[in-house]
Amino acid sequence: MAIKMAFTNFAFPSVTGSAQHQTNHINFGRTVQNVAVMLTGFDIKYTNGDHHVLQESIQLRIGGNNGGRVDVEATFLLRDGSGNIDDPYSGSIDAVVLADLV
Repeated sequence: MAIKMAFTNFAFPSVTGSAQHQTNHINFGRTVQNVAVMLTGFDIKYTNGDHHVLQESIQLRIGGNNGGRVDVEATFLLRDGSGNIDDPYSGSIDAVVLADLV
């Protein structure tokens, strides 16, 4: 058994209307027995001015583990005080993936 770390980044463009989703694929080169993902940093902003914030949401999860390849899924949302997702927002998420390799 060996524990290996891999860093990954998700860059989200400026959008309106819904949460954003991305998947990154990490190849550890050996069979992954157990895996976990952790948030290491983030940057969130409105791209058209100042707003009262109602909701900030960042979710990371392991979407799949196929041999040595791990899929990391990120969901990102910024909602202003109106409750709508009608203002453009963007940002990035930094994460580390820990894998227990066979």
